[in-house]
Amino acid sequence: MNSTSNFLFKEEFSDGKYRVLSLTDGESNFRRIVCEKPAICLIPFDTNPEGKIKNVYLARYMDYFTGEHGHTCITVESKEQFDSDFEEVEDICKVELKINCDVNEVYYLGKVNVSLPFSRQIKCYAINLDNHSRDLTGFTLDVDDSENKMYILDRVRFTRVLNGEIEDSTCLSAAMLLTSYINQ
Repeated sequence: MNSTSNFLFKEEFSDGKYRVLSLTDGESNFRRIVCEKPAICLIPFDTNPEGKIKNVYLARYMDYFTGEHGHTCITVESKEQFDSDFEEVEDICKVELKINCDVNEVYYLGKVNVSLPFSRQIKCYAINLDNHSRDLTGFTLDVDDSENKMYILDRVRFTRVLNGEIEDSTCLSAAMLLTSYINQ
């Protein structure tokens, strides 16, 4: 498997949203799911009085394969229907965080590419929640009991992410990008 010319590439499925691709050399097969649309990832955070990142706010979800909870950034498939990236991030903040964010609270962190178990490009943004916290403990998401969310928003100490206690690669990537902006 040294040369890509020895591989046979085949698209097994496509519905405009996802593609299933297979790659074979005649002996081994490899399949990958490719997401056609990019995603937008939000890593909301707040800071301490010195301006250093104190907490990040992560989506806690149930991993039904392991039976355990995990944490990740808020990630939404891009609708690609807005005039600017900020307008789309602003819309996501309204829907997911119930806040009206200001352009000065939004940081574009960069792109992260997920490779396994599927391929997807993710645009990462950080949202400073300092102006949206009601008290010194931090931000609280107001969720109506009638809302049916797939996750719960948890306040997580930023050092837990940097120390590897949160095992999500997108979250760790976004956190490392965030440190280049805030904790210099």
